[in-house]
Amino acid sequence: MSEEVVKRVRDGYLRSPKKSTRRCSQELQLPQRTVCKILLKRLRFTLYKLQLVQKLNLQDKESRFEFYHIVQDPMENDP
Repeated sequence: MSEEVVKRVRDGYLRSPKKSTRRCSQELQLPQRTVCKILLKRLRFTLYKLQLVQKLNLQDKESRFEFYHIVQDPMENDP
């Protein structure tokens, strides 16, 4: 892979980081596998999709805050 190809992939993802590898490969006329290899090995980008699996409500926020205090207090008091 030439530096020019790596630069094109990097520029494409800096402009729109949410772009899929399939779309990038179509835009740059490169195989999708090549785009993935460049992202992972040369640019050290991670490929993941953020997805919500549970709906958070007000009580969840309160529970997380309470848990924080349960865990944080002993850490602050323990040398």
